Amino acid sequence: MSLKSIEQVKQNKIFKPLDLIVYFLLAALIGALLMITFFQNEQAGAITGLEVKVKGKQVAVFSYADRTFRQTALFDGSCSMTEEKEGYLITIQTGEDGKNLLYIPKDGGKVTMRDANCSSDRDCTYMSIQNPMDAIICIPHSLVIVATTDELYIPDIIL
Repeated sequence: MSLKSIEQVKQNKIFKPLDLIVYFLLAALIGALLMITFFQNEQAGAITGLEVKVKGKQVAVFSYADRTFRQTALFDGSCSMTEEKEGYLITIQTGEDGKNLLYIPKDGGKVTMRDANCSSDRDCTYMSIQNPMDAIICIPHSLVIVATTDELYIPDIIL
């Protein structure tokens, strides 16, 4: 490297003022989009119930207003609810050997999949519903549980 090229490198700055302005504006735009997404999720409305779908077909509904659970359609399995001390336990039979246990706390807290016999990983047992945009999905059993709200948005998930 010649002495002339070394002097040119020393004179050129890593970031020019215009570069710094562009980077700052880009970071501010990304931050604003993240904030909008976060607050939009929080303001999506209160959860009024849960909808149970098997193979894309609604088969059962739980209502928080009157604490009722009803099966809405016939399918290859069955659904039943038992009341526990601090919540409700919904047993969902999907087909001959599919079984999922959904737990709904009475205080309206986090809805969880308590147990499932879908696979060794049982990924659905690590999912929960706390916000209207959440869902519990059990792919081996083609089971989807989504929150229902007073809002018009209900995610349509078909497995």
